[in-house]
Amino acid sequence: MAKALRTLIAGPTRRAVCAGLAAAGTVGLRAARAEPGGGVSDWWEADHVRVRLIDAGPSPKQHGVRLAGIEIDLDPMYLTYWRSPGDAGVAPVAAFEGSTNVKDGKILFPAPGRFSEDGAEALGYKGGVVFPLEVTPAEPAKPVSLVLTLSFALCERQCLPAQAKCKLMLTGDGQSPEAGLVRDALARVPAPAGVGGAGPLRILSVEGDAGQDHLTVLARTTSNDIPMLFAEAPDPWFVQAGAGLWLNDGSLKYTVNVLARPQDPAPLPVRLTLVGVETAIEVPVTLDAPPPKP
Repeated sequence: MAKALRTLIAGPTRRAVCAGLAAAGTVGLRAARAEPGGGVSDWWEADHVRVRLIDAGPSPKQHGVRLAGIEIDLDPMYLTYWRSPGDAGVAPVAAFEGSTNVKDGKILFPAPGRFSEDGAEALGYKGGVVFPLEVTPAEPAKPVSLVLTLSFALCERQCLPAQAKCKLMLTGDGQSPEAGLVRDALARVPAPAGVGGAGPLRILSVEGDAGQDHLTVLARTTSNDIPMLFAEAPDPWFVQAGAGLWLNDGSLKYTVNVLARPQDPAPLPVRLTLVGVETAIEVPVTLDAPPPKP
């Protein structure tokens, strides 16, 4: 490769990581053997977890891009984290150093769940997840050898950091049974949307400015179930969304608490992810800085 590739899925949360993470040690590593093809890599395996790469063939939407997936298979009671892990957790980080003919690798995130860990909120996936990958070759006509180093955490009563290593040639047509796992995961990735957009799941408005301690989000769904709202903001901001409440007009009200902010007044860029039963959307919003004090 002309230069080392490293994709930050999400950095560790600014707030507390899981209890026992530093003291627990790292899950034992086993090097994965490279496979010449077949659509999947060998499993990298350790206590309570295994990881592999999946070749999902050429992208149907982007010419010259190949689809792949990182499958994390966990014991039933264990979870791993989303790009924003919540109060407690460590988000995964993927690196592709050692790959051949890889110009770029983009990781997509299926909609997460919300879990409680000793009173702290954790955002992620229980039992396992497939992270879709969009891999752009440097030379589309040549083979792609994808080498993955995945640093992540798995948690049950305590959290264990782990580092998985997998390698796979991306040469398939995407018709293997395992490729279907990647397509299923892609269908659960929140679709980009704007405030006030159309569809069965909508964010109607975001009220407040960057100087307030909370924001009010109004949403609407065609389902009888209350969607989950997730809120993210870059450091040093820290925001957290609460549960939705039905209003008399059939819309939903959410409160997003601003728990940390920069010392000086600044705009607040926040990413809102609204997750329903069958669909999910992702809405970026930038809230104005508060007006200067007289």
